[in-house]
Amino acid sequence: MPTALVLSSEDLGEWSSKAATVRAPGGSLPYGIQHLRHNFTLTWSDAQLRGIWRTRPARAVGEATRRGAPGLRGYLGAVYAMPLARSADVVLSVFENVGLGFARFQGLLTTLKRPLPHIMLTCWLAEDLLHMSPFQIRSVRRSLESISGVAVFSANQIPILQQCLALDRERIGVVPFGVDTEYYDAATMREPGGGSGLIAVGGDRRRDYSTLVEAVRIADVPLTLVCYPRNIAGLDRPPHIKVLFGISHDEYRRLLHSADLVVTPTVAPAYPSGQSVVLEAMSMGKATLTTDSSAMRDYITDGVNGVLVPPRAPAVMAELIRALLTDGNHRHSIGLAAAETVRERFGLEQMWKCVSKLMTVACTSQSGSPR
Repeated sequence: MPTALVLSSEDLGEWSSKAATVRAPGGSLPYGIQHLRHNFTLTWSDAQLRGIWRTRPARAVGEATRRGAPGLRGYLGAVYAMPLARSADVVLSVFENVGLGFARFQGLLTTLKRPLPHIMLTCWLAEDLLHMSPFQIRSVRRSLESISGVAVFSANQIPILQQCLALDRERIGVVPFGVDTEYYDAATMREPGGGSGLIAVGGDRRRDYSTLVEAVRIADVPLTLVCYPRNIAGLDRPPHIKVLFGISHDEYRRLLHSADLVVTPTVAPAYPSGQSVVLEAMSMGKATLTTDSSAMRDYITDGVNGVLVPPRAPAVMAELIRALLTDGNHRHSIGLAAAETVRERFGLEQMWKCVSKLMTVACTSQSGSPR
């Protein structure tokens, strides 16, 4: 069985230890990476997540690198990973914040007889490229010269990567984002679902809570919002918005289960922002209201398994919130279709099966056959 070196900003060893005693979404490894063990022996390096490298000065240097030369992002992890790469057949980066640095280092190494096959899962790259300077784009492009393939979570990102980075279409794969459908399953809950009204969750910096707050003000309905303080800094919130900062996985699942409607407002970036919350709510059989974007249309069919709302349209959002909260039959039919969609297309197994195929192709095409 070939060996895959996994690069991640998550402490995979710590995650495995916690998973042994606490049931967490994803299973024994974050994002369900353990599903790759069907086809690969997994190894990883996480020394860059400990000690001096977690101090404020070290993080400041990393942040400066991300802004000035984004193609070097993750350089520290690359330094620690290089020795392990000698015994690997393929490298998987989860995500570009660790993969770009490794790709640059590998491109600079002239002592290798062949570049190690490297697949990089990307999350925010396409959107970030739209706001980068020409110098920053060249930095990323140079790093990706050595990479076997880039995987994205929505098809709309393909032309952006082709245009900005001059990547061949053959080196770009589309992978469906997956969630833990066993953990997010209403059938596992003891208490009845629903009754808590409108719920919103997420701390992504591209959440659009200003639009949501205004929509809730117009609709005059209660809202439970889980986010970071920075997400709502400066917003004038009406008193019927309850804000929670930091909840456990189990509390989050119970909150989704209690929701009547889960709303996920974003600024409609080029990547599927908020898809984790949307898909987890769908997996729980909940109706969702999500900001429309080219990326999210890969996951939601408007009016069938969810409802889409135009970006930055609080009046329209308020109207849809009122309509959905007052029509229980419609919400129920959407929730049923949503749960079915996630189990058919957006489970962890489907996601990692697609990633495994990309890794296997890269492994065999660059070395003849996997070791």
